[in-house]
Amino acid sequence: MNIHLNRRLITVVILAITGIGSVAFAQDIDLKNIKCVVDDKPASSKYVVPFNYAKVFLSTPKAAALMEADNKKRSKGKYVAKANHQLALTKQYHQTKCCVGEDAPLSDDITTDIEGVTVKFCCKSCKALVDEEKDPEAKLQMVFGYREFRKGFEKTVSPYFQEDLKCFIMPEKSVKNKYTLDHNGGTAFLCCSSCVKRVDRDPDKYNAGLNHQLVQTGQFKQTTCPITGGKTNDEMAIEIEGVSIKFSDQAARDKVKNLADEQAVVDLIFNNTQFKKSFAKK
Repeated sequence: MNIHLNRRLITVVILAITGIGSVAFAQDIDLKNIKCVVDDKPASSKYVVPFNYAKVFLSTPKAAALMEADNKKRSKGKYVAKANHQLALTKQYHQTKCCVGEDAPLSDDITTDIEGVTVKFCCKSCKALVDEEKDPEAKLQMVFGYREFRKGFEKTVSPYFQEDLKCFIMPEKSVKNKYTLDHNGGTAFLCCSSCVKRVDRDPDKYNAGLNHQLVQTGQFKQTTCPITGGKTNDEMAIEIEGVSIKFSDQAARDKVKNLADEQAVVDLIFNNTQFKKSFAKK
């Protein structure tokens, strides 16, 4: 295991234990009866690895490290099918097409259960192909394998997703529901996998943009003046990149208004330190 892997995994585990950056895990996803994809032990919200722009829950730091390493193998990973199955089981993804047959409408009456996930088919022939497979791992692969899952499942739309929301890294492009990452206990949206990777490589660089979007999408609300830390005044509000921010007095408001550069304003108000003082999750 390389140094980067260790550092990233330790960060994921520490954030989950301290409640910073992953508070929403246990709240949003029911882990009752969810098993770790590595060792089949009960999965925990403490050990989370990003996968398919979603979250896979593991049982221990060791299991999380193995899953993290397996991710680098992409389609050839040992745990891909089981991880995809968990994404469906936790309702982070939902089925839209038949994973076995042609591009035909799914039938609500032609289904089978695969370890807790109700899988739909387009016809009885496709269902029979899966039902007749006796090897559990092979059956899982037929529906939740790398290519099969990409064909038949889509990421469930977040309640905070906005189609007209622009990516804070590439403002000329709209965000997509698929490209998300967790930040400060909320969900941030980006326009493409490249932007997700840019944030992953240097999260500190994009903290202000991420925090601003969490407020813009209604996941966080303002609690105090970001300049003085005092009570806000409704008459001392200004709009910052689509977000109305209230200040305690004219001096605090003017301090922000006098900044000519919009990015400087965002950095001042929404940097991580200030954000944690003046904003709270709804």
